[in-house]
Amino acid sequence: GGREIEEVIFLFKEINPMIQKLYGSPPQRNAVVRLLKEFGHEKLESMIGALPKINAQQYWPKSTTPVQLENNFAYYMAKKAEMETSQKSSKIKVAII
Repeated sequence: GGREIEEVIFLFKEINPMIQKLYGSPPQRNAVVRLLKEFGHEKLESMIGALPKINAQQYWPKSTTPVQLENNFAYYMAKKAEMETSQKSSKIKVAII
């Protein structure tokens, strides 16, 4: 409900101190609804908790609002897969050498 949407938006406070201005924003609220439907509250909370580290990655798009997180999610997943692949290949190289 409405309270849960505001709770999720509040989770962005660490990376966006002005987030409370967005509580009433329909695009932000709708993004939260879609993210909750896709991932559930616990997973979404975990994703938001990871944003300070994600936002610190050079050249990665920054997410400081629900809409940005929703828009950047596919990019983050692709980069995560790329990083996991490169870590595996470097482990294989070490094993071969």
